[in-house]
Amino acid sequence: MSLPTTTDVVLVDTIQLTANIGPDCWGRLREQPISITVHLHLKPSFLDISGQSDNVVDSIHYGDLTKAISALSVSYADVRSLVHEVTQKAFALAGENVDAVRVVIGLPKQILLANDFEVEVITPRGKDSLQQAARVLVKDLVMPVLIGVNPPERLAKQKVITNIIFYEQSGMHQVDYPAIIKRISEARTLFLPSLTEERRY
Repeated sequence: MSLPTTTDVVLVDTIQLTANIGPDCWGRLREQPISITVHLHLKPSFLDISGQSDNVVDSIHYGDLTKAISALSVSYADVRSLVHEVTQKAFALAGENVDAVRVVIGLPKQILLANDFEVEVITPRGKDSLQQAARVLVKDLVMPVLIGVNPPERLAKQKVITNIIFYEQSGMHQVDYPAIIKRISEARTLFLPSLTEERRY
């Protein structure tokens, strides 16, 4: 997953809504808070055309995109289905002016011990977002770990805050991240260096 050649970007940042995108942190199918951020990677020639014409018709109306995303359905099979619909709306509203759309979905209540859970997908024009690779971030995960090497330090766990990034291959879906994080959190680790060694999946 890579961004297009450096271009100008239209950013619609952190639209807040609620939707059902599969099981929540308690395994229940119900609406949960969601944040949606959209990056429109413009074609290199876009600003030249809109600048020369000085016509609003030749620009991208980010207000329309914001309204379209805010009015999305409240139920999806999973988070990738939501990414797909957001991506389609972005391409439809931006027309031929965009080379790629980057969508970041935030699910702050998906992982109980983490501050946030994000799924990021970049879709080039003409491609299916469901077939693109994804970057999944578990942000500020709190874990109790035995850190020290001295006897007193090995008797009490200390709080460690870490970020974990997963890179999904193209076409890979239905990964149970809450189960993976639960397994990581429950693993017995004696030393901090072994934290990375014992938690490879």
